[in-house]
Amino acid sequence: MSSTETLCLKIPLGREAHAIARQFALEQTTSQKSKQIYLNTLAVYAVYSYLKWMQIDTALEKSDSWHPQKRALFDVADLVIPNIGKLECRPVQPGETAIYLPPEVMKNRIGYVAIQFSERLNEVQLLGFVRTTTISTTSKQISLASLKPLNFLFDCIPNTVAHPALKASQIQVNLSQ
Repeated sequence: MSSTETLCLKIPLGREAHAIARQFALEQTTSQKSKQIYLNTLAVYAVYSYLKWMQIDTALEKSDSWHPQKRALFDVADLVIPNIGKLECRPVQPGETAIYLPPEVMKNRIGYVAIQFSERLNEVQLLGFVRTTTISTTSKQISLASLKPLNFLFDCIPNTVAHPALKASQIQVNLSQ
C-alpha cells in the first residue's frame, strides 16, 4: 500500500443491524423509500458499531434516523454524539464516486462519513470523513476522492469523549503484520 492510499475500515453487519433496518423499511409506503431507509439504517449502525468499539459514546436513539416521522419525511442517516453534535453517515453504492447530500443534512452536522456497501450487504467499508466546515454550503455531493482518512473524525471529538489512548491519531499500527 502506498502512503497516498487510504486504509478503509471494514465493519461486519450482523442480524441485529439487518433486523432494525428491515423493521424501519417496512414502515414506509414506497419501495424506493424502504430501500433508502434500509441502507441509511445500516450505514448509521455501522458507524455506531465502530464508535462503540472505539469506546466513544453515542446516542443512537436521539438521532433523526431513529425517529419514525423524521426518517419517513427526510433522507437522514445521522448519529448523535452527545455534547458534540450529529455525524451524517451517508451510504455509497458500489460504483458510485460521490456521496449525495440532501438539503436536510446540510445543517447541524459535524461532518460526513462515507459508507461503502458490499454487494451482499454483509459488511461495509468506512471510506473516510469530511468536516462540514471544509465543504461549500451549496454542495449537493462530496467526491469520494476528497474524503480524509477516518482518523480526522477524532479531531472533532474532545478527549473527554474518547479515551486518549484510543484517539486514532495516536494509534500506531504496523501494517506489514
